[in-house]
Amino acid sequence: MEKELYLAHNKNYSFMRSFLIKSATVVTMLLSTQLSFGQFTMGVAPGFNLSGADFGYKINRYVPQLGFNYMTASGMYTWDRKEYDGSQIVDVSDTYTYRLGFLLPRVGLKVFVAEKEDLKMFVSAGFMKPFLFGTSESNGINDYAVEDELNRISLWGSDLSFGMEYFFSERFSFSGQFGLRYFSFKYDNKYNTSVYNPDTGESQDYQAREVFKLSMNPTFTRVGLNFYF
Repeated sequence: MEKELYLAHNKNYSFMRSFLIKSATVVTMLLSTQLSFGQFTMGVAPGFNLSGADFGYKINRYVPQLGFNYMTASGMYTWDRKEYDGSQIVDVSDTYTYRLGFLLPRVGLKVFVAEKEDLKMFVSAGFMKPFLFGTSESNGINDYAVEDELNRISLWGSDLSFGMEYFFSERFSFSGQFGLRYFSFKYDNKYNTSVYNPDTGESQDYQAREVFKLSMNPTFTRVGLNFYF
């Protein structure tokens, strides 16, 4: 009985750890937004954004961009229950804590395609390669398996947008932008296990694999202030 409870508990914890890591990753993807800047340029925009910035260097109509965004998330899962310890029913409580870091570098290109006096139209495209890192604790004890879980996750993204930019002067402008982002999430796990054959009374070892894929195409809008140096 104790062994069965132990195995059930470990199975539940492993499932919750994997579920929370995947969920936190998807949430950070949903929250991901990019600031678009563009001589040497810098810009700011209101909205629900990750902390970070993009910088660019304007060469005629073209503005190559390099960006950096960063976000952290943390969570806690508590399981209060009653169990039989072999002689009596007792209260049991387990607490699991998670911390997840999300690093999002971006490379992109902004191109001014048309202009009329102080008003300019632009298109922008970029590629993102998110990186994940994190820690997990079970009742105050580090769970190093979370690093293995994160290593099984592959992420990348891209964006395409267009907008208008009004120049109050050569060094300051106001912009509005609309675009589409694409995010790809993949979880790939391989592990060794066995299957029992009742006809022969023997178990056969083999390598199992589980793959979870998710893609998202959220649209976005933004307004911003742009500074040219």
